[in-house]
Amino acid sequence: MEEVYKKSGIYSKEFLALNVTQFLGAFNDNGFKISVTLFFMSRLMKDGAADSFYVALATALFIIPFILFSTHCGYFADKYSKRTIIIAAKYIEIIVMFLGLAAFYLENVPFLFTCLFLMGAQSTVFGPAKYGILPESVPPQELSRANGLLELATFVSIILGTVFGSFIFTFFKSAPYMASVAFVAIAAAGIITSHFVARVPAVGVSRPFRFNFLAEVAGDFRRISNERSILLVIAAITYFWFVAAAVQNNILVYSKEMMKVDEASVGIMLAALSIGIGLGSGLAGKLSGEMIEFGLVPLGAIIMSAFLFVLQFSYASFSLTCAALFMIGLAGGLFIVPLDSYIQQKAPDGETGRILGLVNFTANSFIVFSSLCIYVWHDLMKLTSANVFTIISILTIIATVFIIKLLPDFLLRLAFFILANFVYRIKVSGESKVPFDGPALIVSNHASLADSFLINASTNRHIRFMLNRYYFDNFNLKTLFRLMKVILLNNPELSEAELSEARALAGEGHVLCVYPEFVTNDNETIGEFKIDLVKLSSELGLDIIPVRIEGMKSSYFSPASHAAGAKKFPDLFRKVNIVFGAVIKAGELNKENHEKLMAFYKDGKYE
Repeated sequence: MEEVYKKSGIYSKEFLALNVTQFLGAFNDNGFKISVTLFFMSRLMKDGAADSFYVALATALFIIPFILFSTHCGYFADKYSKRTIIIAAKYIEIIVMFLGLAAFYLENVPFLFTCLFLMGAQSTVFGPAKYGILPESVPPQELSRANGLLELATFVSIILGTVFGSFIFTFFKSAPYMASVAFVAIAAAGIITSHFVARVPAVGVSRPFRFNFLAEVAGDFRRISNERSILLVIAAITYFWFVAAAVQNNILVYSKEMMKVDEASVGIMLAALSIGIGLGSGLAGKLSGEMIEFGLVPLGAIIMSAFLFVLQFSYASFSLTCAALFMIGLAGGLFIVPLDSYIQQKAPDGETGRILGLVNFTANSFIVFSSLCIYVWHDLMKLTSANVFTIISILTIIATVFIIKLLPDFLLRLAFFILANFVYRIKVSGESKVPFDGPALIVSNHASLADSFLINASTNRHIRFMLNRYYFDNFNLKTLFRLMKVILLNNPELSEAELSEARALAGEGHVLCVYPEFVTNDNETIGEFKIDLVKLSSELGLDIIPVRIEGMKSSYFSPASHAAGAKKFPDLFRKVNIVFGAVIKAGELNKENHEKLMAFYKDGKYE
């Protein structure tokens, strides 16, 4: 009898088990790694000098397995059940923790280096299965929140693991092997929780296994060469991990060279960074709701750039430095969650593990590169660790400009979402009528110039608007409309070019919005339909979702106010209701449904 697999969601015991399992694994990774790093710093750094060589070497040894084995592990995550891979990875972890205990007991540096390499190999096995199981075990509308929760738990574990490793090393400095007993116990707990992770089927890839990982990487890039969006997201994720690793490594040097603090303080600084990433990830999941909110990516990049620069001069104040690190982490969480969610959702069917393996390869290659950069900038070029943070800030500013150029409409949508919800007290009802994915046509009354921003603030979908060119030409909105990628309509009788543009967007799965009155009016119901909705809906093949905006009559952005030459500041905290009515299927806007539609705009009742 064939086994039936169900997606259990983010509130299930299966998702909790996954989160706890990866929490324990990340805790051990970071606790063990910081213990080894502090061991190197205390035993091997000459005269307390902040030589970054051993810090870079420890990071490189942990990361090299990701470069060597990521594509192979991605292959196996697709070939076998990801749950099976997760359980196997946890058994490998406890073996590595026992070896680490022995290495600390012997205080054997080459043995500790070997354990770092093996721990990296175990994490390489775990990674593609951990992230790849999400789209297989949670519904697509919960994917962003699932990633936010997973990243939140991951970075909370990094906080606790890093702080635990720092303090326990300080406590057992003369006998560091005692700390490893705890790491073994945590690995054992992870084995238990891994058995409660959701059961998912094996994808069962048919392509052959290749030992040459470089050939596998080249083949993977060839297969996605036409997927520009996936390539760009992989590049953005890779840059994030370059910055994250560079910041983490440089903190260790910065703390000794510029701040002259002890190991416990280093742990607190790293904890501030990790707390920020964790909270930023949770916030990103919350703000994204059921969708992937790409506007958070450039916003996160802007905030990261600013606070990386603060570290150039904050070293005199421990609290200011921790605050800057927290904000860098918060911005990083906003940055990475939409990108992770996109890769999981858009990876070709049956190839999620392979794509995630490729992401691991590129990201970790640049993590190693970041270690080399820190070494070159600090040890060879003789820049201070504070100067290194400024270099990273400048690089992030350049990346931010590139991201904004690619995603201006997403950043703008997010900005207006936040602004609209700050200026107005918006109450939305019936928003579930907007489909989670796929195209649709929103039809709304047009009470003010702010209507498009209000509609954008009422749904998680990214709306593309069809607007009267008159507003483009006469209200200084040219730049804004271009950034929003508006379809400009010359008159109510849509031209073939305008229809073709709308048809292309619908074909790409976008939700469109049109105001059938074509111009604003101040009566809050709806005037004469100047745009032929029957023709438009039929031409585009889209279902109609009626929307009624209430509360904008005589507002600052209403036509009556501007006709009177209103100069007052926009009215704050005005109550605005946005009501989504019953969906009218494409081609079904007959006389009866048209009457119901008009009644909806009159009294808001059309369920």
